[in-house]
Amino acid sequence: MLKNDKLKEWGPILFFLIVNVVFHFILSNYTRRVEVFPDEIRYYDISRNVFYGNGITLLNAETTFQKILYSLFIAPSFLIKNGIIRLKVLTLINCIIMSLSIIPS
Repeated sequence: MLKNDKLKEWGPILFFLIVNVVFHFILSNYTRRVEVFPDEIRYYDISRNVFYGNGITLLNAETTFQKILYSLFIAPSFLIKNGIIRLKVLTLINCIIMSLSIIPS
C-alpha cells in the first residue's frame, strides 16, 4: 500500500519532470560550440581535467575555482569520444538539472 501511495504522490511530478526535460531538450537542440561563453569553457575544461585525472585545473594550470559540482555532473560525458554527441549529452544533462527545479523539497 505504501508503494502505491508514493506512486500517486510522485507520479505526476515525475511525469512533468520528463515532459519538461524533453521540451527543453527539443528547444535547445541546435548546433553550438563550447567556446561561446567563458563560463562554458571554464566548466567544460575543469570537467575534462577531472575526468582524465588531472585534478581541478583550468587551461592546464591549477586553479582555486571552487564551484565544481556542475563540472562533476558533466564529467561522465567525456566517456563519449565523438564531440558532437558529447555536446548533445551535455545539453541533455543541462535539461535534466534545470528541470529538477520542479521537484519540491
